[in-house]
Amino acid sequence: MSTTTTAATKRRPKTAAAAATSGNSYALHITVVVGVVVLYVAGSAISFAGLLAIAPWLHLPAFLAPAVPIFIDVAIAVYKVAEVKLKYQNRYDAAKRAARLTLFATTVSAFANGLHVYSLSASSPIVERIGGIAIAALAPYAVFYAALVLTDILIKPKPVTARSTAATKARATKAAPSRARRATTPAPAPAAEAATV
Repeated sequence: MSTTTTAATKRRPKTAAAAATSGNSYALHITVVVGVVVLYVAGSAISFAGLLAIAPWLHLPAFLAPAVPIFIDVAIAVYKVAEVKLKYQNRYDAAKRAARLTLFATTVSAFANGLHVYSLSASSPIVERIGGIAIAALAPYAVFYAALVLTDILIKPKPVTARSTAATKARATKAAPSRARRATTPAPAPAAEAATV
């Protein structure tokens, strides 16, 4: 009797309220994705404007000015998505390289945006100057974290297979004897006690 009741309970469909409470609501998923995309676009727009303003510092042809924010800020999103994808494929060394490139592009963009505000606010009060530099430098990090959260939401976690589970158990079994030896090996006696003996 209890088995039948348990099976029926497991098959019972979730209501909309229960799905929303557990975080499985489709509307909640769409809301979060849209919100993250809005944050990404806002951060990109602020950073794009700042980097476009300093493009003349590179003394490039005018038609290449938009390439400056594109090759820096677009790289943040591209490298971050690549990092997540490589981790999914268990290519951890390549994922680390992508993570370093993401951090480098984000830092360069933040520095350039802050430098842009610094160059234009020489006559502004010190508080306004510092605040402007800080907020401008935060824009690339908004792009960075928006790309991170978006990839975490959209890319499903890799399913656990019997093969991966067996490999994990094999590694744990192989490491167990060495840990046991380290735990049972007595610590060497201090030099003073050895001399007394």
